[in-house]
Amino acid sequence: MKTLISLCFHCALLCLISFVTDAVLQVVPNKLQFFEYDTVSLLCKGLDSSSEWKVVHNSRGKSLQCSNTRTPTTLTCTFKGIYKEESGEYWCEAGTKKRSNSVVITVNGTFPSTGSVILESPALPVSEGKEVTLRCRNKTTSSSIFDTYFYKDGVLMNNSTTGNLIIPNVFKSDEGRYKCSISGAGEILLCFHCAPLCLISFVTDAVLQVVPNKLQFFEYDTVSFLCKGLDSSSEWKVVHNSRRKSLQCSNTRTPTTLTCTFKGIYKEESGEYWCEAGAKKRTNSVVITVTPGSVILESPALPVSEGKEVTLRCRNKMTSSSIFMTYFYKDGVLMHNSTTGNLIIHNVFKSDEGRYKCRISAAGESAENWLNVTGKKP
Repeated sequence: MKTLISLCFHCALLCLISFVTDAVLQVVPNKLQFFEYDTVSLLCKGLDSSSEWKVVHNSRGKSLQCSNTRTPTTLTCTFKGIYKEESGEYWCEAGTKKRSNSVVITVNGTFPSTGSVILESPALPVSEGKEVTLRCRNKTTSSSIFDTYFYKDGVLMNNSTTGNLIIPNVFKSDEGRYKCSISGAGEILLCFHCAPLCLISFVTDAVLQVVPNKLQFFEYDTVSFLCKGLDSSSEWKVVHNSRRKSLQCSNTRTPTTLTCTFKGIYKEESGEYWCEAGAKKRTNSVVITVTPGSVILESPALPVSEGKEVTLRCRNKMTSSSIFMTYFYKDGVLMHNSTTGNLIIHNVFKSDEGRYKCRISAAGESAENWLNVTGKKP
């Protein structure tokens, strides 16, 4: 059986939804980066007969500005001139229990310093033994003759006057983070804002935990990230998905644990975090939201087992009182109201998995959190 390799693939939500293995999201043309105003199609293939199938963007905040066509097994969403704001993660879903793989695309213009250069690479995993071509493109010229430099994991590996890097017989060792630069035009990462989760072999004994155990925080809260179950490697560190600056946290290390503490976290430090050592060891990842607003929903940062009790807490920054009218929503539907600010699920089941948010009268609404429920442990 051939091994699948993903050059850059965002997996942060994979464990949160029961996947439909026959459904797959494809990108046409088959690449992860686009110039603004390019035409891009997202194809959901291998669908069942459900009429609920749709293409979803991770913002979920607005309707997608694409034209949809549907056949019995395929849904196509086409952007006829995509905008930089439409960068991000996309997937196909039907209801709350059916979901395809996800793909993260970048529409250049998000980062002004790199607006004229993209690196074209496969949007989906490729099989060992296949030929892979990475193309560095310059928006400001149609010429294919320019000095191009290709980097893998930050190290220069090849230069070219054609703008292409051809890997004739790709192997697992070719997996990694790629970028290219063009003399006088700039450089671009293979995927600027996606975590290369599928690029790294997992260390099953290591785990990232968040203290306190929740996914949403008010700005200036104290938050700690604990990398536990580590080996003796001195390379272990906590990483943020931006990778663009050093984390403003204080680190302490024991033989098996690394703690990174933010003593007053900022909204800019929202995002995905994980622990890694070198290029081959990585833990699970956790996505937190830091809000300057007045309402958050406290829910477990890590998956919970079926049968456990789970408490979701809606908190109002403007008052220490726990007596206020609170409304809880699951997958966008009102499911519960409370005067204590709490929603208690006494015996959680897989069917309780989903997107939760809360609203407090006269105070506002929280962001959405995923509640991830796993099977009972033996």
